[in-house]
Amino acid sequence: MPPSVVVGASFLIAPSFVVLMASLHSCAPDSKKVWSQIGLSFAIIYAVVVGLNYFLFLTVVQQNPQLYSWLSMDLRPDSAFWALEVLGYTFMSLGALFLAPLLTGGRIEHTIRWLFVGNAALNIIAVAAYLQTVNPVHPLVLGSLGLWGVVFPIATALLAVVFRRGEPIG
Repeated sequence: MPPSVVVGASFLIAPSFVVLMASLHSCAPDSKKVWSQIGLSFAIIYAVVVGLNYFLFLTVVQQNPQLYSWLSMDLRPDSAFWALEVLGYTFMSLGALFLAPLLTGGRIEHTIRWLFVGNAALNIIAVAAYLQTVNPVHPLVLGSLGLWGVVFPIATALLAVVFRRGEPIG
C-alpha cells in the first residue's frame, strides 16, 4: 500500500479521536469533567501534532522527497516524521489515560479503562526507550505500536456499545 494512502487514512484518526473525547467530555458527570477535559486537551495536542506531520508528508515531502528526507516515513533515527509520531501518540495515550476516572461503571467500562491504562503504561516505557535510542524500530516502540493497533479498536468499539446503551458514563 502506498505511504500516502496509509498517511491519508491515519490523518482521519486525529479528528475522530478529538470528536470521541469531546463526546465523552459532554457525557461526563460534573464531578469528573476535569478528567475528561484534561483528556480532551491531550487529544487536541495529539491531533495538532500528527495532523501537521501527516499534512507535511502528504504535501511537501511528496513533492520533493529527496530534499525533505528527514520528514520521510523511513524507519531511521534522523526521521522527524517518526519523532513527531512518537510525540503525537504519547499525547493520544495520555488523553485516553485521563478517561480512566470516568470509566467506573460495569464490566465494559472497566475493560475499556484497563485497556487505556495498559496502553498508556506501555507507551510511556516505549517513549523512554525511544528517547534513549532514537530508534523507531526499537522492540518496545514496535510493541507499543502493535498494542495500540489492538487496544484502540477494541476500546473504541466497546465505547460505541456504552454509547449505544444510552447509560450515563462515570
